[in-house]
Amino acid sequence: MVPSRMLDVASIAAEIRELIDLVIVDQVSWEDVARRLGERVPGSFVALIGQSERRQSLNHMSTFNLDPQSLRSFAENYAQINPWNPNWSAMKSGDILISEDMAPARLFHKGAFYEEWLKPLGRFDAGAGLQIRHGGSDRIYLTVHYDPALHGDYGPALEGIYRAIRGHLDRAALLAEKLAESNETVVAKAALLGHGVDCAFIVDEDLQIEDANPQAQSALSQGRFLSSHAGKLRIGGTADTASVRQMLSALVSGGLDDTRRYLQSSEGAWLLRLFCLPADGLNFASIFRRRRLFLLIARDLTASADNPAVQDFSAAFRLTAAERSLCAVLVEGATIERAAEILGIARDTARQRLKTIFRKTDTHRQSQLISLLIRAH
Repeated sequence: MVPSRMLDVASIAAEIRELIDLVIVDQVSWEDVARRLGERVPGSFVALIGQSERRQSLNHMSTFNLDPQSLRSFAENYAQINPWNPNWSAMKSGDILISEDMAPARLFHKGAFYEEWLKPLGRFDAGAGLQIRHGGSDRIYLTVHYDPALHGDYGPALEGIYRAIRGHLDRAALLAEKLAESNETVVAKAALLGHGVDCAFIVDEDLQIEDANPQAQSALSQGRFLSSHAGKLRIGGTADTASVRQMLSALVSGGLDDTRRYLQSSEGAWLLRLFCLPADGLNFASIFRRRRLFLLIARDLTASADNPAVQDFSAAFRLTAAERSLCAVLVEGATIERAAEILGIARDTARQRLKTIFRKTDTHRQSQLISLLIRAH
């Protein structure tokens, strides 16, 4: 009988290759790959990680024998200060890292990563990993951490396993990358459809423009309120652009309650709306889910009064041009105070105008008027 500390390289590699092939057809998950490898390497924990170097964020993490709290703290606090990151960055796709031979954990024993995260897990100081690179700054690495006392057996065996499976993992990663890109393209094209006169952009968290509808492209060519520099969207002034970028970050973290933003400039008043695009696709492609994309819709509120629906509404109730402009702003969700700012009139003037609109439309509250306006839209 083979001792428990000895690993059957050939049979383990065959099992992992088969599981990777099944992941590609969505029969099993990356979690199954991590679990099976961990089960065949007793006394270890396994992590399959997808990471972006440029954005310093994790795209994916499948683990075995790692409790949820440790997993969460790694993703949120320790992934970016992992002392092995420089080693991974210097390595090519398909390279194998054996920590005891190349960068043992004892070299980092005074650092926060080791003292606060790795050491409390127990005797897992030794590790081995395989790196696959695709998609520019993106990489995935499959690591196994174990007791240094087992390194004499585990180190060479894991290197053999990695050599035997890296072709399968590389092929799966390449396909995952292509599917992730394809999914982004399809979702982005669909999101740009049907926005009428509004400017619609597909951007990433850094406001890098991925696509835009004809109205948005026309606005960019004019370079007034909406412009671009080095492929990134600029909105109004520097402070306005920064505030929109903050909104995108908050939208990703779930901390954004209102996805609208009213902005004013010498070019007029604008309403911006933000939507986070779905990143779903085949489960296995999530390992290269590299970035979140967003739909940004920009509407020129000072031009909204010329919308045929608003004009028809105004004609039906005999509204003046000034009253029509107020309705055009209110229907976008602005308060009467914000509408006054957008239109450049006094608040008392806006309130008096609203009372006149109530009388002409036989409404008594702003909510009733908005409901009527929405039906007209």
